[in-house]
Amino acid sequence: MESQRVWRTGIMTGLLGAASVALWFFVLDFVDGTPLATPELLGRTLLGVLGKGVGFTPTANIAIYSLLHVSVFLGIGIVFSAVLNLSRRVPSVLAGLSLFVVVFQTGFQILPSVFEDVPGWASLTWLRIGAANLISLVVMGWYLWRSEPGIGLRFTKAIEGRS
Repeated sequence: MESQRVWRTGIMTGLLGAASVALWFFVLDFVDGTPLATPELLGRTLLGVLGKGVGFTPTANIAIYSLLHVSVFLGIGIVFSAVLNLSRRVPSVLAGLSLFVVVFQTGFQILPSVFEDVPGWASLTWLRIGAANLISLVVMGWYLWRSEPGIGLRFTKAIEGRS
């Protein structure tokens, strides 16, 4: 029963995170007059790295990137849910999760620099990526906060170093 709750909460958390980022970039692309430009760019970049010289259609780039995007967020959601479940017995794991999130998000901020020579990446600024990450963290955090009783007290204990 407990593992079912972890999986269910994790899957929903991941889907909410993936949807919030996708919606953010869809709105930005729409306002820029280039709907779906960001997932197409990310898919083209990803497939360009993995399949050098293979040309994919824009639709294939979007579909393959979207599949990866959702899969990664599902994994993140399940890990977050499992860590929150573990924090019922070991509250200090929340301090480690917090540090991991900060380091992971900081790492994502360097992506525009890494791919600055790839055509189209100039539009994908660190500010847009940072906002997307912040939005997904807020949405996933809100859902986890509402679905995980006592998380606030456990988080306070973890930060203060109490058991």
